[in-house]
Amino acid sequence: MTAKIANFISILGHPLLTISLFSILSLFSFEGMEKATLITVIIISVVIIPTTIKMYRGKKRGVYTNFDVSDKIERQSWYKSVLMLLFILTLILFLTKQSLTLRVSVLLFFLLLLTSQIVNNFIKSSLHVSFNIFITFLILPMNLILGLILFIFVIFIALARLTLKRHTIKEILMGAAIGFFWGFVSLFTLSGFAQTKQRSTVYHYSTPVQLKDGINIGNLSDEKIDSLKIIELTTLILKDSFPNIHSLLIVRNSKLIYENYFAGIDEISGKKLGYIEHTIDGLHDIRSISKSVTSACIGVAIKQGLIKNIDEPIYQYFKNYNKYFDSTKSKITIRHLLTMTSGLEWNEDISYRDLKNSELQMDISYDPIKYILTRKSIFQPGNNWNYNGGETQLLAEIIKAVCGENIA
Repeated sequence: MTAKIANFISILGHPLLTISLFSILSLFSFEGMEKATLITVIIISVVIIPTTIKMYRGKKRGVYTNFDVSDKIERQSWYKSVLMLLFILTLILFLTKQSLTLRVSVLLFFLLLLTSQIVNNFIKSSLHVSFNIFITFLILPMNLILGLILFIFVIFIALARLTLKRHTIKEILMGAAIGFFWGFVSLFTLSGFAQTKQRSTVYHYSTPVQLKDGINIGNLSDEKIDSLKIIELTTLILKDSFPNIHSLLIVRNSKLIYENYFAGIDEISGKKLGYIEHTIDGLHDIRSISKSVTSACIGVAIKQGLIKNIDEPIYQYFKNYNKYFDSTKSKITIRHLLTMTSGLEWNEDISYRDLKNSELQMDISYDPIKYILTRKSIFQPGNNWNYNGGETQLLAEIIKAVCGENIA
């Protein structure tokens, strides 16, 4: 490997660039864009700030454009500056009860640097290698192919560092060991892949708790239901015969006669949370259940006379978007939206982390309604069914148009 190529690879493998890559992926995999953006700002800032200070105050002024500092005293000083900033930010995140993903991510970055600091008291490990291996493990649960590509790239980074004589083989291996250790820790704590827990399969029926929610409570004996069957069903769920059921409620004659919550693997918008103990007052990511709520709101609007019927064409509710309704789209009715038969081009058959997914494109678009209505008509309305979250978004906009309130 020539020095020119090695230097180019070393620049590409700079931890700041791979942290940025990780942060961009986080936008589509963590719990929300705001939290992922905050991760980006925190991690990059705690690296840029002390590095910039060193560039203007260090003994070798102007040369601190990389993570590795040749002078050991200067290198230790750099580490301490970064560690202090990361430690303070980690405390702030935990004390302000931020997102668990955000807290753990920043904590892991802090622990990686702390480990490197301790190791560097004895040997100069390669932070390029350790950081990139660690970030590879963070990326793997989000995008397996990209993670594997980055793993291969780390090998070239190591070869580049050796070619440039910035590290020895021993230092490269030490950096790799640190990266692999904290990488595996991150995989098990953030991805939820290793979350397997045993739970008791013993169950005894009890009447649901009466809450101030207007729901009438009953019990199995009053409704003449075989309690042994209910116990058998619950036991099967606890044994995972029906995998990953989080809750089960049974209503008979307008009375809640059975209510139970179960532990299981959970996620929020595709981000794995691991093994969660679900409870009666725990919030849950309901996702497409909202579609049923939206359709019920349409029914209420019809009952109140705000909408004539479900066979009304929808273009009359989107006056600001009339230019997008051609002769085919003008035939789309509320019924077509409710039955997902609008005929619009839409693809939700791929991962919701894939940028080609239509719902993801809708979510990140500046104008979601415009995005939906500018999709091509590939079928006549009413002829073909295709799962389309955008049609539910249009229904929500119709509700807003007829009653003046956001459906939420």
